[in-house]
Amino acid sequence: MPKSLIKSDSYKTLVKKITREFAELETLVKNSVAKGHWKVGKYIDEHFLAHKERAEYGGNFYIKLAKDTGRDPTTLSLSVRFYRAYPIFAAPQKLAWEHYKGLLTVKDKSERNELEKSIIRHGWNTKQFRKYLSVKRRLAAPASDD
Repeated sequence: MPKSLIKSDSYKTLVKKITREFAELETLVKNSVAKGHWKVGKYIDEHFLAHKERAEYGGNFYIKLAKDTGRDPTTLSLSVRFYRAYPIFAAPQKLAWEHYKGLLTVKDKSERNELEKSIIRHGWNTKQFRKYLSVKRRLAAPASDD
């Protein structure tokens, strides 16, 4: 490719358009995945509520459901926790399902809300957020008596 074409304004514009389009596509996919997990959690939670008298919905429910749906029981359980933690899904945030999975490990709602704001404010991807959580937990852990 001739260097003059690479340096032209029209080529730079093309690069910007493509970059922006892929960034928007990635955001759309991340939001769709999170919304899908939220909906799955909602369906399961509503099913629990409709059939709360059924004692057999104890320990093996997620294992059986996972087998019947071809999904992992942990993912199904996390989806329910996600729905319960966020009963109203406000999707167009910049959070991916992986962010939410990390946030679900935080029991305190106000702390979880502050972490959400930090993720957005700092633009943390999921790897950066997991690292932040790991460091935060290490610092909060009581010192051992070695």
